[in-house]
Amino acid sequence: PRGEGRESRETQGERGSRRERPGERGTWRERSGAPRGGPLRRTAERARDRRPERRAEPPPAVRPQLRPGRTRTGELLYGINPVEQALAAGRRRIQRVHLKTGSLSERLERIEALALEAGLVPVRLTVPELDALCGSAHHQGVAIACGTLAPGSEAEALERAARPGALMLVLDQVEDPQNLGAVVRNCATFGADGLIVPRHHSAPFSPAASKASAGLLESFPVYEVANLPRFLDLCRERRVWVAGTDAAGDSPLGSFAAPRPLLLVLGSE
Repeated sequence: PRGEGRESRETQGERGSRRERPGERGTWRERSGAPRGGPLRRTAERARDRRPERRAEPPPAVRPQLRPGRTRTGELLYGINPVEQALAAGRRRIQRVHLKTGSLSERLERIEALALEAGLVPVRLTVPELDALCGSAHHQGVAIACGTLAPGSEAEALERAARPGALMLVLDQVEDPQNLGAVVRNCATFGADGLIVPRHHSAPFSPAASKASAGLLESFPVYEVANLPRFLDLCRERRVWVAGTDAAGDSPLGSFAAPRPLLLVLGSE
C-alpha cells in the first residue's frame, strides 16, 4: 500500500542519517550520547569501576653483599701466614676453617692439623668458591671465619713498657692498615717488645693489616690506649724514656744512643 511505502522510505532515511558521514568521528551512538552496549556490558563496566586497584608487588629483597675480609659475625682471614699464625697464637675465636679441595701442600697440611687440634673440621671448597668467599684470588687455598683481634690493655702496656731494657714503639695517627702491618713486621724482625696505638685515629687490627704483616700481627704484642699523652706521662713517672722521631731532626737514628727502657714514638703517615 501507498502508506506503507512512505513509512518504509522514512525508516530507510533515518537509518541512512545514522550512518557515519565522511569527516565525522565516532559512531552515531557516541555522538548522540546514547549509552554504549547492553545491560550486561554496563553491569561489567560498573563492576570494573568498583574493583580495588591492584598494588604493585614490592621488589624481592636483595641479599646484601659482604665486604671482602668480613663475615656476618666477625672477620675473614685468608692467606697461609695469617691463618697459620692465628691458629697457633689462639688470640682469635675461630669459627670455621676453609681449605681448598684436592691435594694440600706441607703448610696447608700443617694448618689442617692445627685446626683439628682446636676441634675444628676444615670445610673443603673449590678454588672458585674460595675466590668468591674472600673476594680475592690471593687466599693461597685457605681462609678462616673468626672474631676480631683484641689488643692488650693499657695496664698491660704500661707494665711491659717499664720492664728493664724494654723497647716499644708507639704509632700516633697511623690510619693505613698496610702501614700498620709493615710496622708490625719490622718490629718483630728487629726485636721490639711491643707496639702501642691510641684507640682513636688508628688503623684497626684487621685482616688487611694482618696480611701486610705476613701474619705477625696475630702473635706480636699489640696494645691500645685511650689517651696517648696521659699514657706517655705515666711511662715517664715510671722512669721510661720517651723519644719522638722528626724528619727534620739533627740526630740520625743510626747514631742515636737509645737509653732503656724506651718508648719510640712514630707519628703521622
